[in-house]
Amino acid sequence: MTGCQDSKALHDQDRTSSICRLARLFEASSLLDQSHTTTNIPTTEHANNLEELGMTVQTLINLRTILNEEIGDGIHLYASGLSLCNIALLLAFENGSKVPLYVGVTDGCNYIATKSLVTLLSTITDIIEPLTLGTQAIDINFLTPFIIFLVYKAAAIVTERLLIDSDSTEGLKRLRTLRKFLKIVGERWLGCERYLRLLNEDTTPRTLKAIEQG
Repeated sequence: MTGCQDSKALHDQDRTSSICRLARLFEASSLLDQSHTTTNIPTTEHANNLEELGMTVQTLINLRTILNEEIGDGIHLYASGLSLCNIALLLAFENGSKVPLYVGVTDGCNYIATKSLVTLLSTITDIIEPLTLGTQAIDINFLTPFIIFLVYKAAAIVTERLLIDSDSTEGLKRLRTLRKFLKIVGERWLGCERYLRLLNEDTTPRTLKAIEQG
C-alpha cells in the first residue's frame, strides 16, 4: 500500500472513530449554542448581529456537508451531530424569516431565510420519510432525542405556516410525514406524545381533518 493509500485509510478510520464522532457532536453543539445566543440576545447593532449569525450559519452548513459525507450511505437518522446542525439551522432560518425590516440592514433577509427554511424543512422530511414508509430498516432504539426534537420543531413550523396557507398541498403532505414519524417513534419515546399534543393545540380543526383524511 502506498503512502497516499495509507493516509486515506487512516482518514477513513479516524472519521468513524468514537473520538471523531464525539468531536463532531461537540462542534455541532457549540454552533447550536452560538446560533441560539445570537438570535435571542437583543441588541441595537442589527448589522453586527446579522453578520455574526450569517457566519455561524455558513459554518453550520460547512459542518453539515462534512457530516453528510462521513455518513455516506449510512442512516442519517442516527447521526446526532447532523441533527444538532439542522436544529441550529432551523432556528436561525425561522428567526431570519421573521426579522423586522430595517432599511439598509435587513433588506432581503426575510426572503433568503424563508427560502432556506423551506428547503431545510424538505430535507428533514426526506431524512425521516424512509421510516414512515417502511422502506428502510430503522431501529428506533438507536434514535436520539435530538432527531425527535428536530422533527417536532419542523412540524411546529409547518403547522404555523399552514395557518397562513391552509390549502398548501405540499405543506399538508410534509406535516403528515412529520407527525407520522412522531407517532411511530412514540412507541419508544414517550416525549413524542407530548410533542403531538402541543402540535394539536396549535392546529386548526380544519387542518387536523385534512391531515387525517390524507
